[in-house]
Amino acid sequence: AIEYVSSLGLSNIAEYENILTDKLYRKLQEIPQVQIYGPRENRSAIVSFNVKDAHPSDVGSLLDGYGIAVRTGHHC
Repeated sequence: AIEYVSSLGLSNIAEYENILTDKLYRKLQEIPQVQIYGPRENRSAIVSFNVKDAHPSDVGSLLDGYGIAVRTGHHC
């Protein structure tokens, strides 16, 4: 695993992670029912959000059906 990560380059991995995080943040902002927590700038790849009038477990199950892995609940 170390050789694989080294072959990709940590800076390349970080850059791609930032691109994906920014895209997620922008797309979530387009959905009126979604509330995003935390700043857009200077953030990690973790994006916390809620969907209005939807239980987090239901949202997680729905996203899982599309192959999107999320963590739901208070301490996730």
